[in-house]
Amino acid sequence: MGVSQSAPSTGSVDTQGQLSQPSVKEAFVYQPLRGDADCIRLVRIEPAQQDNDPLACTLVDVTFAEKPRYDALSYRWGDEAAKRPIILNGDGFLVGKNLEDALRYLRSHTQGTLFWIDALCINQEDAFEKNKQLRVMPQIYFTASTVWVWLGDYSSLECRTWLDPQPNRARLYRALCDDKYWRRLWIIQEVQLAREIKVVYGTSPVDWRDFIHAIHQELHLNKNVRPIHLHTQREERQTKTSTLLKLLEDNSDALCKDPRDKIYGLLGLASDTRGFPADYNKSLLDVWTDTMGFLNDRGLLHARTTLTVGNLVKTMLWGADVQHPLQDLGRPCVAENDIFFVDDQASYACSNIFEVSMTPLEDVHSVGPGVSELATNLAASSKWEQAILENFKRNPGPAVSESERLRRAIYHTEDGALNARLATTCLDHISTVRFRPQGSETFPFTPSCEHEHDPRGIEDGDAKRESPGGDWNLYHLCGSRFLLERAWNIAVAPESTRPGDLICWVHEVSSCVVVRIEGSGFRGIGQIVGLAGGYRITSSGLGGR
Repeated sequence: MGVSQSAPSTGSVDTQGQLSQPSVKEAFVYQPLRGDADCIRLVRIEPAQQDNDPLACTLVDVTFAEKPRYDALSYRWGDEAAKRPIILNGDGFLVGKNLEDALRYLRSHTQGTLFWIDALCINQEDAFEKNKQLRVMPQIYFTASTVWVWLGDYSSLECRTWLDPQPNRARLYRALCDDKYWRRLWIIQEVQLAREIKVVYGTSPVDWRDFIHAIHQELHLNKNVRPIHLHTQREERQTKTSTLLKLLEDNSDALCKDPRDKIYGLLGLASDTRGFPADYNKSLLDVWTDTMGFLNDRGLLHARTTLTVGNLVKTMLWGADVQHPLQDLGRPCVAENDIFFVDDQASYACSNIFEVSMTPLEDVHSVGPGVSELATNLAASSKWEQAILENFKRNPGPAVSESERLRRAIYHTEDGALNARLATTCLDHISTVRFRPQGSETFPFTPSCEHEHDPRGIEDGDAKRESPGGDWNLYHLCGSRFLLERAWNIAVAPESTRPGDLICWVHEVSSCVVVRIEGSGFRGIGQIVGLAGGYRITSSGLGGR
């Protein structure tokens, strides 16, 4: 079904042959797509008398039931700040410079062809429409007659044709392989689902297989080069299927404008994503939660991979500078009521409960002064040293030495750097899950020593109090009850830590959590109440765990 439109104005060319601005009266406004059928827009590039005439395009609404014949354009959006005017259905519309170049090329080489081009055929300002079009995106590229891969204008290189035997041919192919186009996430779907592909770098198109063959012949490159890697994926798709998790792992460094598309752009290729709740109205945290819950619900996460995958997805959404996977989840919060109680394997059927493997180290003997108190409250520091002497009566020397190194490192580290370091490793966080060990496993929570009374007056059962998040406190462990080799007995914990809490080591991310055990016997109930740090002391201050 076509869209009614006025005849497009073509503009003119000035006396020096430069492109003129199209003459339009108002900006283009999208009309909603039909809601009763799988409908998409296609664009027709209107012919022109001269190459430098202004671009005029017409949108046409079609349904898949009509079996429309069209090609699709795969390209890089490029610099969005450099907008160029075109005419769309008789009105003004702005496109990027790279798309403008592609439209001019297609106008002169594919007259009369309908195209699907995302920037024109989807209302990018309408999240509801984007959600609907996302679901049919695989079908769009699957049914397209040809997908045109537009790499941009490489006319500055002397080699102008793909089969040109000039000596600088290798330089051209290397530049093409390094093109930023190959970093785009969406091209993975666009290339893998395409029936036929033509690659264009400025003047002449070449078949996809000829393009890959030329790269192999000229550069002798391995499969890690992006075009060749993409070709391998395209070939393997004929005989193999990929899960969402596998696609996330293989394409974690791909780029796109909207971070949500780092997940959504892979859904059309995965064999197990039916029912994924894709929605452009959702926040990045919601997308992360949806992704993790989806993977967990399908049994793709395990006790020793949960946090690694969680960190992978977060890095894809927020970038490489994202904080520690536990840290971001460990922001201060209030757990008013337990949402989940995990007691047996059946409890793990909920997609919102994730298995994480951790090993108990020791229970906390004493909680000392806050980091900010060390230099201001000498009496508190003295009391802390006395507690260490009493706990390590048999051989206090190593513990005293460790405490002194830790205090000295804290004292000589600038406050800003110290706070930044501790803020990523020590947090009050009360989990909304209470749990017992599975099967025959038990919590070795019976105190291995007599714990010191908490001087801050925190009462038992106070795990659900609001986390103050004001300071970090020193703590020291009871002894070597579990006979595990570790780098510390004394470290820093969040303010909510109490004597008797259990410090557990999470192997997957090399971090500690603070677990509070409730009940008696060896079937106590555990609840995470914080993230703790364990540090080696180096000459430069606080070192790695």
